[in-house]
Amino acid sequence: MQTSLRLLAAALAALPLAACRADDTLAPDGSMFVATVQGSVQDSYRGTGQFHLLPGEGSRPGLFAITSHDPDGGRTFLLFHEGTEAPLPGIYPLASSAAGPVRFGAVYTRGQGDAMEGFTATSGEMQITVSTSTRVKGSFRFRGARNCVGIGSQLSCPPNPLDPAAPSVEVTGSFVAVMGGGLPTLYPF
Repeated sequence: MQTSLRLLAAALAALPLAACRADDTLAPDGSMFVATVQGSVQDSYRGTGQFHLLPGEGSRPGLFAITSHDPDGGRTFLLFHEGTEAPLPGIYPLASSAAGPVRFGAVYTRGQGDAMEGFTATSGEMQITVSTSTRVKGSFRFRGARNCVGIGSQLSCPPNPLDPAAPSVEVTGSFVAVMGGGLPTLYPF
């Protein structure tokens, strides 16, 4: 799953989703994604949110992913779990090695000039308050360690476990995500 996560995060960095909004109101498609990042990176983000249901193949599990991407600022947020259905309302741990039958995780990537870096959740949680076939609503918070760096949209994520001494961020936010399209073609792994 580590390789899948790295490839998905890199693919999402190039995904042109709807533009950011200047306030917390819902976008015309009924979505919203708001996040604050603190730590080795300071960032405030407001945009749209989509969710994607990606089927598994062979031994590869399916993936449920909530995404938000700022094509102008090079920022991407990804909340996910292994499975082919939206999670039920509840609180779920976000971590790179979360225990349990369904693994949840989160990634934040950002670009600054040509440089890019990615932070993967090492701890935190996501709370789902509404989950239907067309809309998922909730909030999240996670601590992320930097494990990916690169130039342009080419992220390099070493296969080593997350380094506890790596730069880290605290990410908090909320979302109203609507069913999106396009991502399944970026899930070739």
